[in-house]
Amino acid sequence: MYDGGNGVCMRCDPSCRTCFGSADNCKSCQLASKRPYLFGSSCIEECPFNYGAKSGVCHKCESPCKSCGIGPTVCQSCDGTNGLSLNLGPTCVGSCPSGYITNLATGDCEGCGAGCVNCDKEDQRICLKCESKLKLLKGVCISDCPKGYLANFDATECISKAQKDVKVVYFPWLVMSMIVFSLSYVGGKTKPKHLIVPNFLVMMGVVENLSLLTQIIMTYKFGTWRFLGPVLIAWIFYLIGNPVFAFVFNWKIGDVDPVYIKWQNLPENSVTKKVLLICGSTLSWKFHKLLYSHFWGFNIKQAAFNEPTVFRTTQKWFLIYNCIATYSIVIFLNLFGLYDMDWGTQLYISFIENFIISLLMAILGGWEQRMQTKDYLSDDLFIPLTKGKNARVFAAALDEPDEVGATKDDLLKKFKESKGLVESKFDELMDKLNGRDCFSCCDFWYEKEEDPRRINTWPLQVSVEVDPNPPEPFPD
Repeated sequence: MYDGGNGVCMRCDPSCRTCFGSADNCKSCQLASKRPYLFGSSCIEECPFNYGAKSGVCHKCESPCKSCGIGPTVCQSCDGTNGLSLNLGPTCVGSCPSGYITNLATGDCEGCGAGCVNCDKEDQRICLKCESKLKLLKGVCISDCPKGYLANFDATECISKAQKDVKVVYFPWLVMSMIVFSLSYVGGKTKPKHLIVPNFLVMMGVVENLSLLTQIIMTYKFGTWRFLGPVLIAWIFYLIGNPVFAFVFNWKIGDVDPVYIKWQNLPENSVTKKVLLICGSTLSWKFHKLLYSHFWGFNIKQAAFNEPTVFRTTQKWFLIYNCIATYSIVIFLNLFGLYDMDWGTQLYISFIENFIISLLMAILGGWEQRMQTKDYLSDDLFIPLTKGKNARVFAAALDEPDEVGATKDDLLKKFKESKGLVESKFDELMDKLNGRDCFSCCDFWYEKEEDPRRINTWPLQVSVEVDPNPPEPFPD
C-alpha cells in the first residue's frame, strides 16, 4: 500500500511487496512472485548481465567476477583481475587445481577435483562422491576421518560423533557384572552348598550375551563396518553353541545315562529340566551348571550321573569352542577399537566392557573347569552302588545332615526314595558316609522286592549210599 493523497491508501503493483508514490515504484519485491528481484524501482525476473542478486536486490558484480549469478561475489565468468581469469565454481582462480581440466576457450575449470568422481554442477569444488579408499567430509575427499569424526558403514563419508552417539551411560554391563558377582558371593556365604563361581558363570551367560548385542547395535548406529562384521560373527557363533550344547548333552547324557534319566524324571526336578531346556538353548549353555551349583538353595536338586566324565568333557570342549569362536574375536576386536577410536562415546565404553567381560569369562571358565575335576564333579563324590553296573550317584544327593538333621533311619529312607539302585553294599556305603552302621532292609520294615530274574527250582535230591563197613577211625 502507498499514500495516494487525500488520506487514501492505494494498492501497490502485485509484484511489489512495498512501494512509494506510485503503484509500480517498488521498494521491495514479492519473493514468491514471478518477478522477485528489485532492480532500481522495478521488480524483474532475473538480474541483468554483470549483476547478481543479494537479499532480493540486484547488485553489480564485484571484481574479479565478470558476470555473476545468485550474488555479486558468485562468479560465472572472470575479468582477469590479478591474473584470476579461470572460473572454478563460484570463484576465480589463476590456474585449475589438480584433477580439473583447463578449458581456455570458455575460461572454465571443468570436471571434479582430485579423488572426486562426482561433484556439484554449480560448484565443482563441492564433491558429492569420492573415489574408493577416500572419505567425503564437507564436500572434500580425505583419506582418514579426523578426530571427532567416524566413517559411515560403507567407509565413504566421515560423520560427526555428535550426530551418531547416544547419551553416554558409563559401564552399564560392568556394573551389572559386579552386581551378579555380589549376588553369587552372598549366596555362597549364606547357603553352604551354593557354589560361587559356577553360579556366577550361569548368571554372566546372560550378561555377556546382552553386552555383545549392545555392541552390535552401537557399531551399526555408528556405521563402523570393520567392527560390526566381526562382533556380529562372534555373537552368532555364541548363539549357535547354545542349542548345539543342549543337543550334545541329550545325546551323550540325557537319553543314555540311566541314573540321570531317573533323576530328571523325578517330579521335583521338572522345573530344573524346563529351565535347562529354555535358557540353556537360547541364552547360554552355562545354565547346565545349575545341575551341580546349588543355586541359592532353590528347588534345584543336584543331579545324578552314571559317568560324570562325560559331562565334564562336554563342558570342556564347549568352553574351548567359546574361547576360539567368540572370546578371541571379541578380545582382539575391542583391543583394536580402543586403539583406533577416541574416548567419550558409548561405543568406546562398550569396547572396554566387552574386552574385560570376555577375558574374565575365559579365565574363570578355565578355572571352574579345573575345579570340576577336583571338586564340583569329582569322581570322589560318586559312590559305586551296584557291582558290575558301575551305577553311581552323588553322595551329596543322598546325605544332607547339615540341612535336615537326618538320623540313620531318615538317611536310609531318603536313599530309598531317591530311586537309587539299592541292592547291596549298604555297609560299604555307610563306611563311606562317616562310618555309620547299617542293617538289613528287613529291620527297617521295607517290603521285600521280587526279582523277576529269579528262577524258582526244586532242591536237588542227592542219593547217598551208606557203607555198611565204615573204616576205623584214626588212632589218637
